[in-house]
Formats: sequence, C-alpha cells, structure tokens
Amino acid sequence: MYPFLSYSILGIVLRFLLSSYTNSGPLGLIEGFVQILTGHYYWFLYTLMMLMVTVYLIKNFYLLVVIAIASVCLYLNTDIKNITDFTIDRYLLCFPFFVLGICLRRFYVKVIPQKAVHRLLLFMFFGLLYILFILNKEASTVIENYGVVLSGSAMVWMLSTLLSPLEVNYVKHFGKYSLQYYLNHLLIMLPIYFIAGYIFKHSIIRLFAIWILAIVCSYIMLNFQKRFKALRVLCGLNSRRPN
Repeated sequence: MYPFLSYSILGIVLRFLLSSYTNSGPLGLIEGFVQILTGHYYWFLYTLMMLMVTVYLIKNFYLLVVIAIASVCLYLNTDIKNITDFTIDRYLLCFPFFVLGICLRRFYVKVIPQKAVHRLLLFMFFGLLYILFILNKEASTVIENYGVVLSGSAMVWMLSTLLSPLEVNYVKHFGKYSLQYYLNHLLIMLPIYFIAGYIFKHSIIRLFAIWILAIVCSYIMLNFQKRFKALRVLCGLNSRRPN
C-alpha cells in the first residue's frame, strides 16, 4: 500500500506538471485520484495487493487451486477480461500464476531437478519454446497470455538455479531491490528518453544508453532512499535501515 499510494500520487503530480512533454496529455487532479483508487496507476502493485489479500483470506490451498482454474476459464471465455477498473482484467490473468508460485513453494524439492545438466537442458528447452511462442504471429489467446509467460518464467527460473551456486552478487542485488528499481524507473524514464534522444541518434545505441542511464539513476535513488526511514517505508523497503 505504501509504495503504491506514494508513487501513484507522485506520478500524478509529475504528469500534471509535465503534461506538455508527454503523449498522454493533461490530467486533472481529481481524475488522477480516481485512477489511483481504480488501479490505473502502478497496476502491478494494485493487482499484487489484491492477490495477497485474496490468498490471506482464503487459506485453503485446494480451494485456491480451484479458483485459479476458474479464473483461467473466465479469462478465456468471458468478456470480464475487458474490465480494466480495479485491475479486474489483470487480477484474473495473474491469479493462476500467483497460485502456481504457491504450489512451487509447497512442492519445490520434488519438482526442481537435482543435477545441473538437467537444469541446463530445461533452460534450453523452455528458452526455445519461449522464442517459438514469441515468433508465432498468429498465436492463440492461450499461447499469448499463458504459454509465453509460463515458458519465459520457467526459462528464467532454470537460469536462476544455474547462477545460484556462483554467488553472483549483482543478481542478488537486482533480485532484492527489483520493486524499487521498478518504481524508480517509471519516475525517471521521461527525462532519460529526452537525454538519450538528444545525445544519441542511432536507435540501438540510444536504447542501450536508456538502459544504462535508467539503472544508474535508479541505483543512485535507491541508495538515497535507504538512508531515511520515511523514504524506506514509502518505496517498500524495510523500515529498519539495512546494514
């Protein structure tokens, strides 16, 4: 709730002040606050909050699985997926993946391959599957919304298990602070696009520059946020100052 509200309000203020520099046009403050309440700002955090509340209220694991299957059927066969208010469309789409994460946590030891070579083969298999799904221009709704996500997630999962024994510190860093990078990126992207577009004319170089500038600026912002308790709370960090 804290990062959702704080960053949404900040986003409204920035959009109000910088509306002449964006494609979205001017935004009234009242309209902006209505969009906050209905989940149109930082939909990811809004949807995640709804998912966590649902799982907290429904503690029966098997009932959650049944509801996850039902959410897939509703998303594929009804028009409820077109309702964007309160992120109902995102909620239906994300619910089975959230429950799948709970399943993996519950049965992790049984489903994770023990040998590194098996993980490598699975990484290659899911990576190939992901590429085939992405390149399929006539993909069905099932492949587009579920096949791509599942194969891509499985690919990253296997890659993570392969990197885990190597103690790659930067991977741990971005994993630990992924929420803060996500939040900070959205605040600074507009000026970064302008700066990179002004300095670099080649599209590939400009894209790479945007990526580097976003990470560096977000890293600086993160270290500043970690220094103050109020900022740590507002950006979703632990209220205690980390070592």
